[in-house]
Amino acid sequence: MRNLIFLSLLLGLFSCNTHPFEEEIEQVDSLSVVLDSLNEKLLTIDLEKTREIAKQSSDLQKYLSKNYPDTADREFWVNKMTPLYDVQRNLGKFLNGETEVKNELDYTIEQLKTLKNSLKDNKLTKEEAQKYLDQEAKAVAQISYFLNKYYPRVNRSLRTWEDIHIEMQRIADSVKAL
Repeated sequence: MRNLIFLSLLLGLFSCNTHPFEEEIEQVDSLSVVLDSLNEKLLTIDLEKTREIAKQSSDLQKYLSKNYPDTADREFWVNKMTPLYDVQRNLGKFLNGETEVKNELDYTIEQLKTLKNSLKDNKLTKEEAQKYLDQEAKAVAQISYFLNKYYPRVNRSLRTWEDIHIEMQRIADSVKAL
């Protein structure tokens, strides 16, 4: 008798109405959470300040590279110019890809919303759902790669700029005075 009751309860649990795309919907939700996190990370970067510093560091680096009088001054070229070059390079690379990544992030968010609605409404086959999930997971991975690569570099470069820009500007001013 107890076995019959247990079997009835077990069958009752398995016969509950579960959505045929429940697992896929959970995957979409997981991807959405990752995108939200990446979007928050992107929003913490002051893009206007980053653009301004990228331009200033680039201009300063170009000017000093062209006009510094002592080409054999290893102290200057290695210890002073390398951090300036790193700031300019890291901020430039981030800014070159930022607009495209932001657009891709926004587009992927919308695609995931559409995919979730299609899954909820049973408008896709399992194969189509997996194909779209794979595409969106790839897009999320690319966005994640870019932001996880450049976010720490941008922050480090902004801190480095705060440490070096006054001295580098002073050097540039002294070169102009020559």
